[in-house]
Amino acid sequence: MGRWRKELDQGVDQVEYPHSTGIVYTATTQFLGFPHYGDEGKVMGLAPYGSRVNIEEFRDIIRTGESGSFA
Repeated sequence: MGRWRKELDQGVDQVEYPHSTGIVYTATTQFLGFPHYGDEGKVMGLAPYGSRVNIEEFRDIIRTGESGSFA
């Protein structure tokens, strides 16, 4: 992430590959049977309609800090 004006002003924070929530969405999407990259949006769109059956498993995968950052 960065702050932009006319050009990149300063870096705020970054997440190095493969430690990103995007990788989690890709893996979850493929696990659910969506075969193509780019189908993650379908999973994101359907997420509010689901139940919290596997919430603890995802909390083990994505741990958030007090500031809202994740590790």
